[in-house]
Amino acid sequence: MLESGDLYIRDTTEHDGSYSFRCHTENIVTKEKKVSMNYSRVIVTEPHHNQPPRITRRLNRVLVQMGHRATLPCIAQGYPVPAYRWHRAQADQRPLPDHTISVSQEGGVLIFHKVVPSDTGRYVCHVTNVMGEDKVDTELIVEGKKQLLI
Repeated sequence: MLESGDLYIRDTTEHDGSYSFRCHTENIVTKEKKVSMNYSRVIVTEPHHNQPPRITRRLNRVLVQMGHRATLPCIAQGYPVPAYRWHRAQADQRPLPDHTISVSQEGGVLIFHKVVPSDTGRYVCHVTNVMGEDKVDTELIVEGKKQLLI
């Protein structure tokens, strides 16, 4: 599940169409729990022809408190199944995650497990397959102040 509450199913199969989904929420202050009245289903279809990637889920800006988790979504459709590559919008454009335990990638979603001020910046997602490419950039803003230890 993404930070926005969206359900993200990656690498779908025919079998995924046999499930029904409901949303469960819990208020972190009052502990009140609610369940959605309606069920949702995933409809899985076979592609009929090759298609270039088209990004269908993106955010222009993500604000997150220092030390919290942040997710930058980059969800695309296309056939053959697109490949995702994230990089920081800098001159070196080195791919992410850059072998750290603080950043990982699941499909097209870039995950910062505990953001720090130096994570602030623009990140670019490139989505490609043999038919073409698409890209989107997202600005990550880390809010909060460093606490001084005495």
